[in-house]
Amino acid sequence: MTRTNIIGMLLGVLFVAIAGLTASASHETGNPSAKPDGDGSKPNRANQPDVPKLGKLTGRFVFDGKVPPIKDLAPELTMVNPDFPQVPGPDGRFSAVEGVYRNFLVRGIRPKTDDPSLLVAKDGGVANVVIWVASKDVPWSPPKEWKPTAIKLQNGNYTPRVTFAATGQPVLVENHDPVGFHFRIDPSRPRNAALSQLLKPNVADPLRLIWEEAESFPTKFGSDLGPWATGWLFVHRNSFVAISGPDGSFTLPNLPPGEWEFRVWHERQGFVKHWPKGLFKHTIRPGEIDLGDIRLKPEFFTR
Repeated sequence: MTRTNIIGMLLGVLFVAIAGLTASASHETGNPSAKPDGDGSKPNRANQPDVPKLGKLTGRFVFDGKVPPIKDLAPELTMVNPDFPQVPGPDGRFSAVEGVYRNFLVRGIRPKTDDPSLLVAKDGGVANVVIWVASKDVPWSPPKEWKPTAIKLQNGNYTPRVTFAATGQPVLVENHDPVGFHFRIDPSRPRNAALSQLLKPNVADPLRLIWEEAESFPTKFGSDLGPWATGWLFVHRNSFVAISGPDGSFTLPNLPPGEWEFRVWHERQGFVKHWPKGLFKHTIRPGEIDLGDIRLKPEFFTR
């Protein structure tokens, strides 16, 4: 064998060794130039768990009939003129409610006393209808840290009309007005604390409320000093809850696939009788499922 052939053989062996080391290093360090597993075009995900695609339930509640007129809950207060002093009643006592109402008036705020229990848009949409997943076995995991929801006193009334929170989620009760006001709520579940307290003005010290037990339906709250100011708080076991907006529309997002039971409620009569006891079942699939217009009869809203 000639010297030239020996040198050629040594160079060939050296090239093969270097190529082998390079391929091994690429595999161990995750070099993107390394050839992927499987068919060479996609990584092998056989051992990775499948993440189910979520569904979204939408719809719109519509008042199917003649809308009743809105009543004034306190006509005696709407006639109060702050330019004239308060006078005592037939028993010789001054009304504490009128006194609080006058405190708003002298600060340029006239709280609305119209009945907000049935709000219907011009095109028939019904606001403040509550819909939630009633199935107890629906999979759900709470967040690591809750973002508080809030009930606000603004212009002498509580807003929003209906507030939702999951169990364990903080609820802040804030007074954004320059007048001290009262807040009262009495839950039905024994583990949930009742609350009756004065709200300091100008969001000085908001109340913090946390209920650990789910309520079966929304709980009414109000004020001993301002009976016109009321609202509802619904604490549910999970976050699968929606409240219809001013146009009657609602959206229930992030629903896991499966057949679930849903419940519908409105403050006028409780569980909406469009379905027996306000309950209906529906199968959720990935993507949006639109129930369209759900027409509700006027008798579902009579007191």
